[in-house]
Amino acid sequence: DAARRETVSTLIDIKVLPKTMVHKYGSWWNVGVAQSALSERIRKVAQMINEKRAQARDY
Repeated sequence: DAARRETVSTLIDIKVLPKTMVHKYGSWWNVGVAQSALSERIRKVAQMINEKRAQARDY
């Protein structure tokens, strides 16, 4: 609930070591979309992304 009241975004900068399962991702990680939202559109997008990720190879 506290996160919903925030008015600013937050950047989380995580340093990783070379060759630690982030090959070809550069400096971006796919963190997805909200899994719980008031918007039906956002919930549908989250469901679609989850379905596509389930079909993807791990690496």
